[in-house]
Amino acid sequence: GKFSILISFNCMNLKYIKFLLWLIGLTASHNTLLATHIIGGEILYECLGNEMYEITMKIYRDCATGQACFDSDPNCEPSTVGAVTIFRGGALEATVALDAPIITEIEAKVSNPCLRPPSNVCVEEGIYTFRINLPTRDVDYTISYQRCCRNRTILNIRAPGTVGATYTTTITPLAQRECNSSPEFIDFPPIVICNNEDINFDHSATDIDGDSLVYSLCTPFLGANQAVPAPARAEPPPYDGVNYVGNFSITNPILAERPGMRIDAETGLISGFPSLLGQYVVGICVEAYQDGVLVNVIQRDFQFNVAQCFPLVNADIEETELRMENGQEIFYVRICGTEGTLVNESTERVNIQNLNWAIDLPAGRVQSRAWNFENVSFPEVGVYDGILILNEGLPCNDTALIQIEVLPELTPDFSFEYDTCEIEPVDFTDLSTSAISPDAITDLIWDFGNGDTIFNEQQISFQYDTSGAFPVSLTVKDINDCEETTTQIVSYFPVPDDVVIAPSDTRGCEPVEITFTNLSNLLSRDFTIDWDFGDGNTGSGLSPTHLYETPGLYDIAVSIISPDGCVTDTLWEELITILQSPVADFSFNPMVVSNFNPTVDFSDQSQNARNILWDFNDLGTSTEPNPSFDFMMSGLNPVLLQVTSDNGCTDTLLQFVEVLPEIIYTLPNAFTPNGDGTNDSFFGKGNIEDATEFQMIILNRYGEAIFETIDPKEGWNGRKNNVGQIAPNGVYVVVVNYRDFRGDVFTQTGYVSLIR
Repeated sequence: GKFSILISFNCMNLKYIKFLLWLIGLTASHNTLLATHIIGGEILYECLGNEMYEITMKIYRDCATGQACFDSDPNCEPSTVGAVTIFRGGALEATVALDAPIITEIEAKVSNPCLRPPSNVCVEEGIYTFRINLPTRDVDYTISYQRCCRNRTILNIRAPGTVGATYTTTITPLAQRECNSSPEFIDFPPIVICNNEDINFDHSATDIDGDSLVYSLCTPFLGANQAVPAPARAEPPPYDGVNYVGNFSITNPILAERPGMRIDAETGLISGFPSLLGQYVVGICVEAYQDGVLVNVIQRDFQFNVAQCFPLVNADIEETELRMENGQEIFYVRICGTEGTLVNESTERVNIQNLNWAIDLPAGRVQSRAWNFENVSFPEVGVYDGILILNEGLPCNDTALIQIEVLPELTPDFSFEYDTCEIEPVDFTDLSTSAISPDAITDLIWDFGNGDTIFNEQQISFQYDTSGAFPVSLTVKDINDCEETTTQIVSYFPVPDDVVIAPSDTRGCEPVEITFTNLSNLLSRDFTIDWDFGDGNTGSGLSPTHLYETPGLYDIAVSIISPDGCVTDTLWEELITILQSPVADFSFNPMVVSNFNPTVDFSDQSQNARNILWDFNDLGTSTEPNPSFDFMMSGLNPVLLQVTSDNGCTDTLLQFVEVLPEIIYTLPNAFTPNGDGTNDSFFGKGNIEDATEFQMIILNRYGEAIFETIDPKEGWNGRKNNVGQIAPNGVYVVVVNYRDFRGDVFTQTGYVSLIR
C-alpha cells in the first residue's frame, strides 16, 4: 500500500528525532527512486536575420536512477530519435529530427547556505540546437516537442503517470517582422526546494532586444500519452493544461505557507514556505513586451522537488530522552553517580569550527571546548542545566539545551574463586552496592564471556567447557533505571585430569609419518605442550606430526604446562611400532632399445623382499624374478617394481626404458607407369612414421624438378607433378630429406629408371 507522512518543523531551530529523520529520508528516497522520467523543459529562439532562426530546446531528466533517456542520446539505452515539430498557424510547416544533445548535470543548490540538500537527487540538462528558415508571415509559428510520461508520484495534478508534457514556444508575426528573439532564463530551475524553509530563488530572464519582461505562474501543458510516449510529430496547437487536484492551482502549485508560493511579476523572484514533501509540476512564464505590445512568451515546465534538507551544523548529544519545554527541545541526560561524561553526537563534524560546553553548578559554571565533556563532577544528587553551542559567532551555528539529572551512585562489583589447576567450577559472588539502599538493586545480569548469561543470581557456581581468558561482566540496574557494568578477566586454564592422545597409526613401515592428535579435555594452543617421540627427537604443539625412519619400538611422553604454570605429564611405553621395509631395486639390459630390436631383460635386485610384481604400464604385468619384455612403443616406457616383505611392508621403484624409433627408408631403382596396375607409381618403402619435415624431389637430367611431395605415402606416376606432360623413359635423380625423432636432418639420394 501507499502512505503519506506530514511532519512540519523548523530545520534550523529543532533537533531531529532519529526515527523520524530515518522515516523522512526513506520517503524522500522512495520518491526519488521512482523519478525516472523527463521532468521539464523549455524552448527558446534567436532571430539571426534573413528569416533564419536558431532554436534551442532545453530538456531536463532525473538521473538518480538513470532509467530515462534523452531523445537522440547515443550513449543511453533505450533511446529514440526525437523530433521538434513547427506549425504555421495550425498547419504543419516542418519536422526537425534532433541531433544528440549536450548534457550537463545541474548542481543542487538551496536558498539557505546552512542546509545541505539530499544526496540522492540528480537532474541533468540536455540542450538541443538547430537552425531553420521561416519566411515572415502574418500568422504565428508554433514550435513544439511532446514527451510522455510524468512521474506517477507527482502530487498536484491528476493521473500524473499517464500524461505527458508539451514544451512549446510561439514566434508571433510581430517578432517575425522585428527579428525579435525570445527571452532566456538566467539560471537553471531549482532541482531541490527545502521543506519548511523559505524559498528565495531568482527565476528571472534576460532579453537581448531590451523588451520589458513580466513574470507569472502559468499552466503546464499536457502532451503525448502512454501509447506513444515519444511521438515523431507533435500535435498542433492549442494545447490543454494539466488538471490540478484538491486545492492546487496555477497560482498555488505547491503546498506552502507564510505566504503560498508566488513569483514577483517584475523581478522573477520565487518565494514561499513549502510544508509538504513531494514532487510538483510548476509552470513559469515570461512575457516580453515591446512598447506595451506583447511580442512573445516563453514557458518553463518543470517538476519541483520539495525534499528534506539537512543542516550543515546540528547540535546533538547522546541523551536519555528528548523533552519539550515551553516550545524548546531539551536533551535530558541521566547520570548515575556524581561523575559522568556528556557524549557529543553533533553533525556534520567537518563543518564545526568551534564548540563550547557549559554546565551550571552551585559553585559556578564549568565549561569545556573538548568534543566530549568528560568526567564532569557534580556536588550532589539533583538536576543541573547545561548547553552545547556550535560555531558561536559564525553564520551556520546551532545550540543544544541540556538538562542533567544526577541520581544516587550505583556501583557494580563481584568476586570469584577457583582452583587454577583443576577442572572445577568458578564461584562468582555479587558485591554490588547502591547509594539509595541495599534493596534498590533490581536486576543482575551475568555475562561469562563465552556466550552464556544468567540473571538475578547473587552467587553462581559456573563450569566452563573450554579454556581461555574470559571477560566476565556483571550489569546491575536499580529502581531509578540506572545501569552500570563492570568487567573482570577470568583466566581459566586448568590442566586435564587425563591426557588422551590418538596417533594416526601405532604400527607402520619405515619411513612413516604419524600425527598425534591431542584429545585431552580443555586444551588449546595457549598451553605449552612438549613431546618426546622416543627416537631421540622432540616436538611441541597441540597435535604434532613426526616422521619415523628407523625400525623399532618407541615410547611417547607428553608434558603439559598451562599459562598459569600448572603442570601434568604422561608416558606411553612402546606405543609406536615401526617395521623394517624392503628395498625395491632392479636393473635391465639393454638400457636403450629400438623398435626393430625391442626385447629388454630385467633382473630383480631387491632386498628383504618376499613377493614381487612387475608392472609394465598398459603392456602387462609379471611375477617372475627376471622377466623379459618386448617394448614396441617408441619413447620412454615406465616400468614399476613393487616388492613386499614378510611383515607386509612394501616398497616400489619406477624406472623408464627408452625405445628409439629407428627409420629405415629405401628407394626402388625403377618403375613402369604403363597403367597395367603393377609398379605404376614410384615411392620409397620402409619405416618412416616417426620422421618429420619429409620431402621428396625428382629431377630430370636437366636438373628440373618434375615432381615434389611432403607426403611419404604419395608416389610419382610418371607425369610432371602427377598431372602434366608424360615424362620420357630414362634415369631420374631422387632426393629425400627428413628429420628423425631427435630433430637431426637426413638426406638420401638415389636414381630411378622410368620404363614404359
